[in-house]
Amino acid sequence: MLGKRSEFRLGERVAMLTAPFLSLALLGKLRRYRPIAAATVAQAMVAIAKESPRGPNVFEYDGMVTA
Repeated sequence: MLGKRSEFRLGERVAMLTAPFLSLALLGKLRRYRPIAAATVAQAMVAIAKESPRGPNVFEYDGMVTA
């Protein structure tokens, strides 16, 4: 998950810088592991909460970036 943090973590910073390049290799079934912005996840959560689907649900990358 990509976004700003108040604390500095070197490993996370390196991962955030390499994430755009890594995501190019994540195709097919691996697409669900692409990095996603925290703001996008938050927007998807609000949209899903308004729909109030019943039961346990799993929303993957494609479901959140199009929400």
